[in-house]
Amino acid sequence: MYTFSRIDCAQQMPGSEVDGCLSDLFSNAAIERVQPGHGIFWEEDSSEDIFLVLEGLVRLYRMLPDGRRVIVGFLFAGDYMGLSWQEEQRHTAEAVSQVKLQRIAKSQFYDRVARTPLQDRFAHSQPRDEMCAAQDQMMLVLRRSADERVAAFLAFVADRTGRTLDKGSELRLAMPRIDIADYLGLTIETVSRSISKLRDRGVISLNGPSRVRIEKPHMLRQLAEGDESVLEYVMSKPIPAAVAA
Repeated sequence: MYTFSRIDCAQQMPGSEVDGCLSDLFSNAAIERVQPGHGIFWEEDSSEDIFLVLEGLVRLYRMLPDGRRVIVGFLFAGDYMGLSWQEEQRHTAEAVSQVKLQRIAKSQFYDRVARTPLQDRFAHSQPRDEMCAAQDQMMLVLRRSADERVAAFLAFVADRTGRTLDKGSELRLAMPRIDIADYLGLTIETVSRSISKLRDRGVISLNGPSRVRIEKPHMLRQLAEGDESVLEYVMSKPIPAAVAA
């Protein structure tokens, strides 16, 4: 199944040692609540804290010189922010829904892992993870059709929210269409058209603007993985009479 790699500042570090270290450090941290649309930190802020998302959805984005916004990732419950050697924040983090999170000083983590094998492991994993994430994003935006991108995004949400791509599985899209568009490098109109195509051909069904039910998981999965033959087959089929009516 196609999934999106998490970008470096939002990635959970591999290995039970690091996870255990972070869990221990966060065990006594205060819980903070952030309302939808409110910022958690801003691009070029001093990067002094590590955050753990407990509930809700966070968008990470950068602003281009011409004023356009580019969303570079979404953070779900269980994701960390701030696991980077960078001294400044590279993105703005903003709550999409109501978010509960905790924070600790980055110095606490570094002090804990200093002079241990974890320090080298952490230092070497960061550039690798960042490069892989950049390659994934480039391949997604530059080499996939709009319909493939949207299908891959649905697979991504299923994976990150613990849902399987089975018939009848229901996904909740907590982010608005404009966020999906800014993440996939599309317009909001194109995202809406692609979702409508998948619905009209019976690949998915919709229950309101934010809930998607998987009807043909094998087709969605193959389309998300870039199988153009599935795209041609699905899009060439006539719209069912019940839908067309």
